[in-house]
Amino acid sequence: MLGDKVTVIVDVGGGLTRETIVEARKAGRKVTVDVGPRKTVVTEVTRGDKPIRTLTVMSSRVVSLDEEPREIEEEPGVGEKLAAALRHESREQAQLPEIDLEAMHS
Repeated sequence: MLGDKVTVIVDVGGGLTRETIVEARKAGRKVTVDVGPRKTVVTEVTRGDKPIRTLTVMSSRVVSLDEEPREIEEEPGVGEKLAAALRHESREQAQLPEIDLEAMHS
């Protein structure tokens, strides 16, 4: 999904490392990771699984592989309304609709 990213830190020898980030740059794309005994492949792919960008490194050289899903921003106030309902606050405070149980059973 847009915003998903994978950070790969690779040992390039001589005590040095290189950090590479593969990120889903457009909506509908995702980042896939395939770790095998010989190579690690990180790919940004489309909805139809067409590869856009690919990073291939020897698995023995991978120092760190960090998958970071995108942060989901929820609508402000939704969490507070749900928490109020769970605490059984009055309907006016929680801004929940009143339910007339008597009318439902008649």
